[in-house]
Amino acid sequence: MIGGREPGPGTEAASGRRGLPRDDATPRGGVDARDLSDERFIRRRLFSEDGSAARKYADLVVGDRSLFRLFVHELITSLLGPLPGALGLLLRKIVYPLLFPRIGRGVVFGRNVVLRHPHAIRIGERVFIDDYTLIDARGAGADGVVIEDDVIIGRGCYIQAKVGAIHIGRACDVGAGTIIVSQGGVEIGQRVSIGSGCKISGGMFSVLPDVEADPPYRRHSKGPVRIEDRCVLAMGAYVLDGVTVGEGTMVGAGSILSTNVPRNSVTSPRPTLVFKNPLVDARTSGDEPAV
Repeated sequence: MIGGREPGPGTEAASGRRGLPRDDATPRGGVDARDLSDERFIRRRLFSEDGSAARKYADLVVGDRSLFRLFVHELITSLLGPLPGALGLLLRKIVYPLLFPRIGRGVVFGRNVVLRHPHAIRIGERVFIDDYTLIDARGAGADGVVIEDDVIIGRGCYIQAKVGAIHIGRACDVGAGTIIVSQGGVEIGQRVSIGSGCKISGGMFSVLPDVEADPPYRRHSKGPVRIEDRCVLAMGAYVLDGVTVGEGTMVGAGSILSTNVPRNSVTSPRPTLVFKNPLVDARTSGDEPAV
């Protein structure tokens, strides 16, 4: 349980029922894309003329323009983040919980884990976060980024909430180098296994005909990406905007999912073709291969 005090926040999310920050255009489950306002992305704030560079950096890292909060965050992560070995693991296990509003017992942080907007990140018990992982909750809204109990996040993963919450259910495995980006929300159920190098990302783009438009594109989303309980995503699978992967589905390596997948399905990017090697056949028969 998160914080060791009550069931993890948003347990409903693991079964695909948690609310997400949404614009008013489209009901949940609709097929029409809704706009994602450019005001909700960090680029607009970073390049505004409001505030000093230091306060903009504070806004990017800790979620407000408090230089004191930035100093505390930088002090802890700069001193302890790169520390190798068992000593580094122990000190991060003791000190890093100070950065979070709610965190369970037995959480392990690897080296150089990057945490942005940690006030919006909630972590359950016995979670392992490997080296060089990014967890960024800057656009997660009130629901935040939630990582339930007994989750393993592999080395070099990238978990970023641009618009909408991210919820990773209990006992999930997230393979090394996986990218999870929320532009409309991401909900991952319980006991989901995600192979290395997978990409789970909402959001769509359309280029505007007006050459003077800034930015020159518009972001849309059909709604949250949902991966239900007991799914397996093999290496290099992609799950795109608004897709629901039904419970107990096996997603084959390299699959690109742009539409919903029924529960208990198996997906494959293409049939495997097996050919005999003509050179081997020729050597076996004593004949030269035909040219």
